[in-house]
Amino acid sequence: MLETKIPFRGYPEFLEKAAESIGHPEAARPASRLVALGDVANLCAQASLVDPNLVEGILAKASAFRDQLHVAFLASEMMIEGFGSPKSDPPARN
Repeated sequence: MLETKIPFRGYPEFLEKAAESIGHPEAARPASRLVALGDVANLCAQASLVDPNLVEGILAKASAFRDQLHVAFLASEMMIEGFGSPKSDPPARN
């Protein structure tokens, strides 16, 4: 069973940190429009507020959206590499 101790503060700070980590802080705002990322944020917010017995199931749904975003990242890398452009650093998975 997972427990949360503080409410989920939203995802702008995560976007900013991620964009800075790839050296493109300007990418944070456009990335905030990705529907699947919004879904992850909404599910994380729900998980921070519900009965601890429900958290695992909610985070499993959030993980499914994360996997979709990861697949989209990899597919975009493959498409761009097809034109001989350099590959970016892969996202860190914790």
